[in-house]
Amino acid sequence: ITAAIASNPGGTPSLSNATATTNASGTASFSGLAINGLVGSYTLTFSASGLTSITSGTITLSAGAAAKLVITTQPSSSAQAGIAFAQQPALQLQDASGNAVSQSGTVVTASVATGPGGATLSNPTATTNASGAASFSGLAINGFVGSYTLSFGASGLTSITSGTITLSAGPAAKLVFTNPPTTTTAGATINGGSGGVQVTVEDQFGNVQSSPRQNITVATSGATLNGTLTVRTGIGTGVSTFSDLNITKTGTGYILQATAAGLTTANSTGFDITPAAADHLAFTVQPSDAVNGNAITPAVEVTVFDQFGNIANFNGTITLTVTGGGSGITGNSVSASAGVATFSNLILDTPGTYTLDADGGGLTTVQSGSFIIS
Repeated sequence: ITAAIASNPGGTPSLSNATATTNASGTASFSGLAINGLVGSYTLTFSASGLTSITSGTITLSAGAAAKLVITTQPSSSAQAGIAFAQQPALQLQDASGNAVSQSGTVVTASVATGPGGATLSNPTATTNASGAASFSGLAINGFVGSYTLSFGASGLTSITSGTITLSAGPAAKLVFTNPPTTTTAGATINGGSGGVQVTVEDQFGNVQSSPRQNITVATSGATLNGTLTVRTGIGTGVSTFSDLNITKTGTGYILQATAAGLTTANSTGFDITPAAADHLAFTVQPSDAVNGNAITPAVEVTVFDQFGNIANFNGTITLTVTGGGSGITGNSVSASAGVATFSNLILDTPGTYTLDADGGGLTTVQSGSFIIS
């Protein structure tokens, strides 16, 4: 004997365990007969070959046990990192036939199904109400910009995946040196050969935020920073490029600090300013009076400077001569060390009043103050 659906509320219902066989008494008892379909009113027919069939009474079908989740409201198709979806997702419990199941207390958990690595979710759980519906509140993706899908699941139920979500940068939160300053000579443009110093506006997750444009200011301590110190970020880039910065004072471990209203300050990595090319000589220890044939003390010192007054990295020979010639002089030619030439054995052999000329490295000769050899 075969059971079949005689009437139904629609859809494509089916029966499970739809046949039974008569016993010796001509009785057929069904086991496990069930209707799979939409809730509503049904009747069944029972038939066998060569026999007149018969129709059952009305059967009212209600929902079965919860078996799966369906998305009734998709999350927004576009969102900002760290900002709750404008359209929060909602889901419904259903049985295997797609009927809504009224069951409260089921915890539905959202997770990242696809998208850039490392993303997390804020407020990723919701609980079904008496109607079996779960509505999320404050759900947000925290991560890098790109395309995402979310998966929604609950214990023992078939999960479901959302549509594609395009994530853009969140609100501007911080500054980052994306082309930090590097060691440069005094007076030269910092990073002049690599596009200048660049500072980028980012959200809290490291995404570049280009809107609205920001005025970014850089500064340092321990020296005067020259050039255009405040630069507005480029249209659609989120980047300020400082293309004419320079420092004329040598030093090590300088740090640039970038600031903008309402954003977290950024400090660059350390960098050095080295001397520029040798530019001029100067007597940094003048010759003093001495007795002929004896070394002048303290030792005469001549220093090589760059154009900004920094001691130049010069290791050439510096020579002292008596201005106008005359008088024997010894110990008057010395190799400079790191820009300083020290004449520790400078001797004049003839009494008189003198000045000395210093020259070397092709630099302009410089004259000392006068002194007496007695």
